[in-house]
Amino acid sequence: MNDIYSQVWTTETSAIPPDLAVEPELFKILCFLGTLGIILNILNIVTLSMSTEQVTYKILLGMTVADLLVNITLFCISIIFQTSPNTVKIYHIMPISLISILMRLFASISNWSAVLMATIRLLVVTFPLKAAIYASPKRVKVSIGLIYILCIGLQVLFYAMVAYWLGILSNFALLLYVFPILFEILPMAVCLVLTVMLLIQFGRAHAKAKNLVSQTQMDERVKEQRKLTFTSLLTLTFFIITYLPLVIHELIDLANMYSINASNRYPTTTHILSKVTLILQSCNHTGNFFIYITANSTLRKNFLQKFAKVKTAVCAGRTASSV
Repeated sequence: MNDIYSQVWTTETSAIPPDLAVEPELFKILCFLGTLGIILNILNIVTLSMSTEQVTYKILLGMTVADLLVNITLFCISIIFQTSPNTVKIYHIMPISLISILMRLFASISNWSAVLMATIRLLVVTFPLKAAIYASPKRVKVSIGLIYILCIGLQVLFYAMVAYWLGILSNFALLLYVFPILFEILPMAVCLVLTVMLLIQFGRAHAKAKNLVSQTQMDERVKEQRKLTFTSLLTLTFFIITYLPLVIHELIDLANMYSINASNRYPTTTHILSKVTLILQSCNHTGNFFIYITANSTLRKNFLQKFAKVKTAVCAGRTASSV
């Protein structure tokens, strides 16, 4: 019986078509994005930790932690494959191995956190008077915790069933259908629907806000909520754009699931799509920092404030060491 890990990490170097092999440049790009994502998500965590009075920031913080873990595992995967002496094929990048399982686990947590954020913002915009009840800080914390627990628990159960049914082709294929649908395709579809609904409700709320009586306190609250909704819309749009190719790739892969020959399952166009989806998926878990800083004045202020404190501390340390 062949070892599944030897199938993952070793390939035949002879007679491999060029479009089946992964270029070293791809791993360099993934390594760069992983490193950049680690740095930017740490900055995100520091910035969001200063603004946890709003429930949306709590959700963004939970999503950022998952993004950080995705980038750490992405960095490790790229380093491992760069140092591997064997030729790597595109469909070996996401094998059934521990580190890739962790990456997909953390990515699924980030995906469902995006769904939670879209749901909460839609409730706040649609039912502003009842939002404090439906989207209370305690309920949001519980929801974030449930996302982590359910994603981890379901995927542990999923891979345990895969290991148990590995020799039974029909059950194994059925499980491989369930995973991308539950953790990638479904959250993407739900986010798409919720984002469209949020965009419609946000336009209606903006039109109503113009007719409100001018009150300084009310204006500040409306501006803060509009700012949070606008930031959420940009984040969700970025998620949809960067994950849509992955969903298309997963649908193509599911359609070819029962093909025995791996090279037939992965034609040239699918290889190209796989490379594109890997890069875009990495960008999704890396680029939210730029959205938060450019679109949200509160987060931008927090970041500049923290940066100024660090700069002052560094300058003071240099002055003290030179004396």
